[in-house]
Amino acid sequence: MNFHELRANRLLPLLALCLAVSLPAFGDDATNAPVPNLNQLLAGGIAFEKVAEEAKTPAQATDNYRKAVEQFSRVATLAPDLYRAHFLWGHSLYTTARHMTDRDQRRTLILGAREQYLAAARCAGVDWLLYQEWGAMLANEIDLLGGSAAERRAILQEAINSLNAGLNLTRFSGERAAIERELGAALLLLARSSPGAPNQRTLYKQAIEKFESATKLSTEAKTARVYGLWGVALLEIGKADNDRMLMRQAVERLQTALDMDAANAEIRYNLACAYALLDQPEAGMRHLKLCLEHDPDRTYYQAASKDPDLANLRNTPEYNQIFSDESSVDPQTIIRSQISDH
Repeated sequence: MNFHELRANRLLPLLALCLAVSLPAFGDDATNAPVPNLNQLLAGGIAFEKVAEEAKTPAQATDNYRKAVEQFSRVATLAPDLYRAHFLWGHSLYTTARHMTDRDQRRTLILGAREQYLAAARCAGVDWLLYQEWGAMLANEIDLLGGSAAERRAILQEAINSLNAGLNLTRFSGERAAIERELGAALLLLARSSPGAPNQRTLYKQAIEKFESATKLSTEAKTARVYGLWGVALLEIGKADNDRMLMRQAVERLQTALDMDAANAEIRYNLACAYALLDQPEAGMRHLKLCLEHDPDRTYYQAASKDPDLANLRNTPEYNQIFSDESSVDPQTIIRSQISDH
């Protein structure tokens, strides 16, 4: 994919417009003022991003990401209708946010990226990459952006709308697969955020359809993340319908995910739930114990101590040797860490 190519036939009128607007401000010296080269400014921003990605220290990375943002914002100011300027500005803000540990700083940068994606969408020449990145960002960062349940649902719906808009602009199977896997994740999160809603089951089914379609369209979509989320969606419908066949399909998808990422505690936990629901406590306990071996913050330990999906494990000696009456976290939150690609 190439984020950085610009159309020369659009740049000339934009340069003329920028020069015309600047003349009154510079007075008699205006004719001597250099005309900004938008191509060079954009290339400079891209170069700063590359240096940031290869930086040896967080300080160096942050400084170069800041310089990239400044370059792209300058181009967007000079040429406010230039799609690539706003898209690259938003992309750079989000890339910077992904390297931030401070939640407030990260949230501010993500909201700034969202603003630039909105501006880019109003320009001519929009392509599918904008909507794919926009929608994926909102879904990946939902815990940071969404406070109440209603806010989460609104943001996830925006993500889904953006991804669907991008889907309409795709031309090749790989592009379509890239968006459909993100759509599946966003639909799954929206379903999980809508307990008791009449359309919850429909959302799960739509998520499953997107994961299945993405993996058929492109081998690049066949990742541990996709198979893990696909398994969760199947498990949720299987639970709701008491359909053991769907639960077994969930186990198959989760096992595929585990084969790709054996150290993933998230997948192990979901497999433990699936086997417990299928009344296979031995297999369930095996995966649960392996999950807890990769649980330094005891997140899964706390969730498992009260998770109703694990009820069939609580009569086993192994379970009672591990767990005591400690406070628990909401097991519904466990899926969230697996949505993101980063």
